[in-house]
Amino acid sequence: MTFFLVVLLPSLLLAQGMPGPRSPGGPLAPSLSSEFQRSSLPAHPGTTGDLAATTDQAQEPDGKALYREHCRSCHGANGVPPQRARDEYEHIATFADSVFMARRSDDSLVAVIRRGTGKDMKSFREKMSAEEMRAVAQYIRAFARRRTP
Repeated sequence: MTFFLVVLLPSLLLAQGMPGPRSPGGPLAPSLSSEFQRSSLPAHPGTTGDLAATTDQAQEPDGKALYREHCRSCHGANGVPPQRARDEYEHIATFADSVFMARRSDDSLVAVIRRGTGKDMKSFREKMSAEEMRAVAQYIRAFARRRTP
């Protein structure tokens, strides 16, 4: 029934020369018409959910999830590298160190993620987009803010 009201009815009305749902004085009130537009009905057959919400989510990478996947094993869950990583990598960054983080811009953090740091840290150029790298940089900056008194 919904398919008929949303898709077929407006087409039938227009074919008969009657005003459509968006026309002034049309058979469907403007509020009802906009309600149909905001509904969670698929925009195309075979799709599900609200496409606008999906698009917004796709545009905002999850820095926390990316950090967990790519960085946590060496830099620690809270921005403090575990002893194993400190033993293996002499100059490993501690993101919970507010002095260390204050001396670095988001752009410099992204540059390190993109290029790596020689043999100790590999480049993530092939694994993350620029937006994802920026999301990780913003996420790791929060470690120092949490530890500041």
